[in-house]
Amino acid sequence: YPQRPLLLRNVESKSGRVWKDLSAEAGEYFQKPVLGRGLAVGDLDNDGWTDAIASHMNSPSAVLKNVVERKPSANWVGVRLAGKNHRDLAGSAVILEAGSRKLTRFVKGGGSYMSSSDPRILFGLGDLSGPMKLTVKWSWGGTETWAKLEPGAYWEIREGDPAAKRV
Repeated sequence: YPQRPLLLRNVESKSGRVWKDLSAEAGEYFQKPVLGRGLAVGDLDNDGWTDAIASHMNSPSAVLKNVVERKPSANWVGVRLAGKNHRDLAGSAVILEAGSRKLTRFVKGGGSYMSSSDPRILFGLGDLSGPMKLTVKWSWGGTETWAKLEPGAYWEIREGDPAAKRV
């Protein structure tokens, strides 16, 4: 049966982190019931904010563009990985060192029904800035590191290439 879509945000509370339902303030799409079938996520406009496309049964797909108010402290870094000979990247670990923080993401395979998400990796940095170091632990073995990545951009990281390319 159709249900109203939910939009949840992980927020701090007195008892720790909890999910807060933001559906009521998120726009028209989140006010009506839908029969969803697939979901693809990615940064459609390359602004560092994840957008989504939802497919539905017997109705058009919905493009959900992330248009939250941009704050000056909302830095980000995006990464597009490329392995030699078009190797499958699933299972590779990407570690970004920014200031005193280490953020880790894993390359995933698969996705949602009848959809494919953006394969790039996105790191939300908040107010962290300055050059950052990125380490990739390739799923087939071996580790490589790239330095001096600046926030606010996507970077292409190629296995065996010592220079990251801003894209």
